Amino acid sequence: MRGLPAGWTDARLKDAAHLPRVKNQFVPKRYVGMEHVEAQRGIARPIELGTHVSTSNLARVGTICYGKLRPYLAKAFIVAEPLAVSTEFLLLAPNIGIADPEYLAFVLISKGFTDKLSEHVSGAKMPRVDWGILSSQRIPLPDLATQGAIVTLLKQRLALIDRQVELLARRRTLIAELKRSIREEVIFARAATIGTEPLADEAWHGPVPSGWRVERLGNLFRQSSAFGGAGLPILSVSIHSGISDKELADDEQDRKVARSENRGLYKKVQPGDIVYNQMRAWQGGFGVAKVEGLVSPAYVVARPKRQVVPSFVEHMLRTASAIEEMRARSRGIIDFRLRLYWDKFKDIRIPLPPLDVQFDLAKELDRRLAGINRQSEALDRMEELLSQQRRSIIDEAVTGRLLAFQLTGLDEDGAVEKAA
Repeated sequence: MRGLPAGWTDARLKDAAHLPRVKNQFVPKRYVGMEHVEAQRGIARPIELGTHVSTSNLARVGTICYGKLRPYLAKAFIVAEPLAVSTEFLLLAPNIGIADPEYLAFVLISKGFTDKLSEHVSGAKMPRVDWGILSSQRIPLPDLATQGAIVTLLKQRLALIDRQVELLARRRTLIAELKRSIREEVIFARAATIGTEPLADEAWHGPVPSGWRVERLGNLFRQSSAFGGAGLPILSVSIHSGISDKELADDEQDRKVARSENRGLYKKVQPGDIVYNQMRAWQGGFGVAKVEGLVSPAYVVARPKRQVVPSFVEHMLRTASAIEEMRARSRGIIDFRLRLYWDKFKDIRIPLPPLDVQFDLAKELDRRLAGINRQSEALDRMEELLSQQRRSIIDEAVTGRLLAFQLTGLDEDGAVEKAA
């Protein structure tokens, strides 16, 4: 490892940590799976340990858990309470005589370490790393005092970024609520003024105006399972913005999805198809395809089989009451495992106006939401910039590239002193 400051050691990870031995068994109350750890953040959100967990490992306080599946996600965290953890984590016990656990955790999620490790992993579709590969990776290792100073500095710097991320999240919540209210207003409030003899209450959507009908989605769409398409872009589905109209660039997709080189494994979509992520449909993970492309084989592709305006159906499904209906029809023990299968999706009944009214309402909603969607896109860009800034700061700190006074100029309260 080149360019390290004087006094730093180019060490192997196994010099700073080892596989722990659990001598005494204990009964944990909470559990952490891969899905409970934020990528590149070092943050885990444990859940109550229940019968849905079939296999797990025991992790003691101070242990570092490192996600061995798809290591490019950089999922690692320090155990703060006795836990049961997924077997997809490698458990590391820091050698505290030479390695500060918090410093070591920052190294493990740093971009430099992650990029280098990714060159050695095996498996194209589900890449994973084992202890033999992980333990042989080189890491920058200063003395313990410098490690502690780096940790203090990083916590201060990253706290500022986290506050900005929190503000963006609040803004995104407000935008989502505004979009839902606009959809409710345009579709349901406007619809209530049409006709004078509403039909009987129809479950989640309430009274249906005269001239409208109630249709099962299965009468309007059929499931499509066509695969492959050389040269077609691989599209993504977001809970915020629906389905993309182009393939994500490499730097956009590295922490979001795992891609296979074999495009014959992907489902083919065409304009007008409604595509949804089974695990995230109830959160808004669906959209109408605008271009021909490919999507994950885990997604459901619903293709129109009758005259219908797919964009109107999407707007209808994005109302608060429809989202709740999809959540209720999803199957799973707890929220993060909920899946909306086709046989449940196709039985959802939606109010449907005449075709010309569908066009008009969809067009009005597209117009009214356009400006709000631009705000959402701006938030996406800001969040990505903050994520890049976070990783850059961690990289600079754990490789000693920050200015020396930033690492050693700490006052008595542990604050970083400013240069004169």
